[in-house]
Amino acid sequence: HNEDLTVFTEEGEKSKMMMKASVALGVDCDHCHVDRKHYKENEQEAKRMFELSEIMGTECSFCHAGKDKLTPKGEKSKTAFVTRAWATEGTKQCLECHIEKKQFALNFYGWQVLNAMKGLKGM
Repeated sequence: HNEDLTVFTEEGEKSKMMMKASVALGVDCDHCHVDRKHYKENEQEAKRMFELSEIMGTECSFCHAGKDKLTPKGEKSKTAFVTRAWATEGTKQCLECHIEKKQFALNFYGWQVLNAMKGLKGM
Protein backbone atom coordinates (compact mmCIF):
# COMPACT_ATOMS: atom_id res chain seq x y z
CA HIS A 1 0.00 0.00 0.00
CA ASN A 2 1.51 3.31 -1.10
CA GLU A 3 0.75 5.84 1.65
CA ASP A 4 1.93 8.78 -0.47
CA LEU A 5 -0.56 7.97 -3.22
CA THR A 6 -3.39 7.66 -0.72
CA VAL A 7 -2.49 11.03 0.82
CA PHE A 8 -2.38 12.73 -2.61
CA THR A 9 -5.76 11.30 -3.50
CA GLU A 10 -7.37 12.18 -0.19
CA GLU A 11 -6.06 15.74 -0.26
CA GLY A 12 -7.21 16.23 -3.83
CA GLU A 13 -3.67 16.65 -5.16
CA LYS A 14 -4.26 14.40 -8.12
CA SER A 15 -2.29 16.73 -10.35
CA LYS A 16 0.94 15.55 -8.69
CA MET A 17 0.09 11.93 -9.48
CA MET A 18 -0.96 12.78 -13.00
CA MET A 19 2.26 14.72 -13.64
CA LYS A 20 4.31 11.71 -12.49
CA ALA A 21 2.23 9.46 -14.75
CA SER A 22 2.71 11.84 -17.67
CA VAL A 23 6.49 11.75 -17.26
CA ALA A 24 6.52 7.97 -16.73
CA LEU A 25 4.55 7.41 -19.94
CA GLY A 26 6.34 10.12 -21.91
CA VAL A 27 3.05 11.79 -22.88
CA ASP A 28 1.38 15.19 -22.56
CA CYS A 29 -1.83 15.90 -20.66
CA ASP A 30 -3.89 15.57 -23.84
CA HIS A 31 -3.04 11.86 -23.92
CA CYS A 32 -5.76 11.40 -21.26
CA HIS A 33 -7.64 14.71 -21.17
CA VAL A 34 -9.92 16.44 -23.66
CA ASP A 35 -9.58 19.61 -21.57
CA ARG A 36 -8.78 20.46 -17.95
CA LYS A 37 -11.81 18.70 -16.50
CA HIS A 38 -12.81 16.04 -19.01
CA TYR A 39 -11.14 12.74 -19.73
CA LYS A 40 -10.97 10.85 -22.96
CA GLU A 41 -12.45 7.33 -23.10
CA ASN A 42 -9.38 5.92 -21.33
CA GLU A 43 -10.37 7.40 -17.95
CA GLN A 44 -11.30 4.01 -16.47
CA GLU A 45 -8.00 2.54 -17.64
CA ALA A 46 -6.10 5.37 -15.95
CA LYS A 47 -8.01 4.80 -12.70
CA ARG A 48 -7.19 1.08 -12.84
CA MET A 49 -3.53 1.89 -13.44
CA PHE A 50 -3.41 4.21 -10.42
CA GLU A 51 -5.05 1.45 -8.37
CA LEU A 52 -2.54 -1.10 -9.65
CA SER A 53 0.31 1.25 -8.83
CA GLU A 54 -0.99 1.60 -5.28
CA ILE A 55 -1.55 -2.14 -4.83
CA MET A 56 1.96 -2.90 -6.07
CA GLY A 57 3.54 -0.09 -4.05
CA THR A 58 5.32 1.17 -7.15
CA GLU A 59 5.20 4.04 -9.61
CA CYS A 60 4.07 4.22 -13.23
CA SER A 61 7.66 4.09 -14.48
CA PHE A 62 7.99 0.48 -13.24
CA CYS A 63 5.64 -0.71 -15.98
CA HIS A 64 6.05 2.06 -18.55
CA ALA A 65 9.68 3.27 -18.34
CA GLY A 66 8.94 6.50 -20.22
CA LYS A 67 6.75 4.88 -22.89
CA ASP A 68 2.99 4.74 -23.33
CA LYS A 69 3.31 1.01 -24.07
CA LEU A 70 4.05 -1.54 -21.36
CA THR A 71 7.48 -2.98 -20.69
CA PRO A 72 7.82 -6.77 -20.14
CA LYS A 73 7.54 -6.09 -16.38
CA GLY A 74 4.41 -4.10 -17.09
CA GLU A 75 2.86 -6.91 -19.13
CA LYS A 76 3.45 -9.35 -16.27
CA SER A 77 1.92 -6.91 -13.78
CA LYS A 78 -1.08 -6.45 -16.06
CA THR A 79 -1.51 -10.23 -16.22
CA ALA A 80 -1.53 -10.40 -12.42
CA PHE A 81 -4.03 -7.54 -12.23
CA VAL A 82 -6.34 -9.12 -14.81
CA THR A 83 -6.12 -12.48 -13.02
CA ARG A 84 -7.11 -10.77 -9.76
CA ALA A 85 -10.11 -9.12 -11.44
CA TRP A 86 -11.04 -12.35 -13.19
CA ALA A 87 -11.01 -14.26 -9.91
CA THR A 88 -13.56 -11.84 -8.45
CA GLU A 89 -15.66 -11.11 -11.55
CA GLY A 90 -15.63 -14.52 -13.19
CA THR A 91 -14.68 -15.64 -16.65
CA LYS A 92 -17.86 -14.66 -18.46
CA GLN A 93 -17.15 -10.93 -18.37
CA CYS A 94 -13.70 -11.28 -19.97
CA LEU A 95 -14.62 -13.93 -22.49
CA GLU A 96 -17.69 -11.99 -23.59
CA CYS A 97 -15.51 -9.60 -25.61
CA HIS A 98 -12.37 -11.64 -26.13
CA ILE A 99 -13.96 -14.84 -27.41
CA GLU A 100 -17.71 -14.48 -28.04
CA LYS A 101 -17.70 -11.06 -29.73
CA LYS A 102 -14.18 -11.50 -31.11
CA GLN A 103 -13.52 -7.81 -30.45
CA PHE A 104 -10.05 -8.28 -28.99
CA ALA A 105 -7.62 -11.06 -29.72
CA LEU A 106 -5.88 -12.52 -26.70
CA ASN A 107 -2.18 -11.78 -26.66
CA PHE A 108 0.46 -14.05 -25.11
CA TYR A 109 -0.31 -12.80 -21.61
CA GLY A 110 -4.04 -13.13 -22.17
CA TRP A 111 -3.59 -16.80 -23.05
CA GLN A 112 -1.45 -17.20 -19.92
CA VAL A 113 -4.27 -15.81 -17.80
CA LEU A 114 -6.88 -17.93 -19.58
CA ASN A 115 -4.89 -21.13 -19.10
CA ALA A 116 -4.05 -20.29 -15.48
CA MET A 117 -7.69 -19.61 -14.67
CA LYS A 118 -8.85 -22.77 -16.42
CA GLY A 119 -6.44 -24.72 -14.23
CA LEU A 120 -7.59 -22.96 -11.06
CA LYS A 121 -11.26 -23.46 -11.86
CA GLY A 122 -10.80 -27.05 -13.05
CA MET A 123 -12.03 -26.28 -16.57
